[in-house]
Amino acid sequence: MRKYLFAGMFVALLAFSAPIPAPAADYFIIEDKNGVCRVIKARGWTRKSIDGPFTTKREAMRVKARICPKRR
Repeated sequence: MRKYLFAGMFVALLAFSAPIPAPAADYFIIEDKNGVCRVIKARGWTRKSIDGPFTTKREAMRVKARICPKRR
């Protein structure tokens, strides 16, 4: 009985100590102090973010073209 308890606790310890994947970085549209819009990959909303998160860079670029048409 004791060896089964030890084996179960060992398996549980291994299961809980497995690395947990970090959340994937998303794409955000930011505007710098010069008014230039860019698409960046970040883990969360930043101070300079004006829109996002987007799952793909292509989607973020489409929205950036609509929001900031005259900017880079």
